[in-house]
Amino acid sequence: MPSREERIARNETRFREANEDLVHKWQDMAVARSQETLFICECGDLSCTEIMRMTLAEYEAVRSDLNTFALVPGHHDTDTEQIVTEEVVAKSDRFAVVKKRADYREDTEAADPRYPWEP
Repeated sequence: MPSREERIARNETRFREANEDLVHKWQDMAVARSQETLFICECGDLSCTEIMRMTLAEYEAVRSDLNTFALVPGHHDTDTEQIVTEEVVAKSDRFAVVKKRADYREDTEAADPRYPWEP
């Protein structure tokens, strides 16, 4: 049986995969990079159904590091994640950015749809 941390990482990557599909849909619809669109919270709670508003540019800034995730503010897990503000994107009341702690990154890196990551 996977550990709690592994289940959280697996859930986060599922939500990230769904957001990757959304990014492709927004791009197909020619949504401007500066326009706010809807994204799914990438928290580790599989029952979470909350959405957040982000621009495509903001989401791409989050995705520039395969160990960062975009969440509804307050949805982070302090045991496995650290809140990131200016390091990745500007602090926002619409979403929060978390970075997986080093000892929990293996699962999220292995499941990243953009892995191996290339800038």
